[in-house]
Amino acid sequence: MILSFPAEILEERTAFMKMKNWGLLVAMFSLIGSASAYATQIGIQFEGVIYQADPMDNVFDWSELRTQFGIGDTISGKFYYNSDADVIWSAIGGWGTEILYAVDHAEVSMGNFTGYAPSAELSIIDNYYAGMDQYCLWADQDNGVFASGVSFPLVAFGFGIYDSTGTVFESSELPLTAPDLSRFDDSCFTLNFARDPANPNEIGFLVSATITHLEIIPEPATLLFLGFGGLALLRKRRK
Repeated sequence: MILSFPAEILEERTAFMKMKNWGLLVAMFSLIGSASAYATQIGIQFEGVIYQADPMDNVFDWSELRTQFGIGDTISGKFYYNSDADVIWSAIGGWGTEILYAVDHAEVSMGNFTGYAPSAELSIIDNYYAGMDQYCLWADQDNGVFASGVSFPLVAFGFGIYDSTGTVFESSELPLTAPDLSRFDDSCFTLNFARDPANPNEIGFLVSATITHLEIIPEPATLLFLGFGGLALLRKRRK
């Protein structure tokens, strides 16, 4: 037996389903809005391609690090800071500004190697040095850096991207997203290893890379919205 419904009932049902779908969208956007209002942590992830992996001397056996870090290999990392991050240091001149912000933690990895710092510094430089804009992350022994996957002590790591035209930044305010890498004309990432952990300032092996990718890590509310959106599309297709 096939049941049929009057046209007016079908129209009411269709209207109800549209209202239900709109209600779901409004609820999702409200959820994102409320989460964003309380979300303070910002995550940035990056990748780079190694162009140099050399010892600072040739009298020590650096074969382990030569094997670990090869020219052309990709190295990646990420770091996190709060939207209201503390200002560690600042300088203001007639030609520009530099502000150093506190980073919660930073890490870098490639293969079985991982470098980590429980704190770091993010420099936002607007025309302060030679009319350049710079975005730089740095962590060293003062931040408590350490590494796993290699036997040599990691003493520092970080990267900088540079705009020689000085037109990317309008101020040294803390950015709440990742800078547009295409607007910078130079970059450099470094890993510094020491031969002797008691003398961290004597860099024994240097790894350098060109930054090729820089983007913000989506916050949980955004991922939740994307998940809801995918489920809604899947449900629509099944109908």
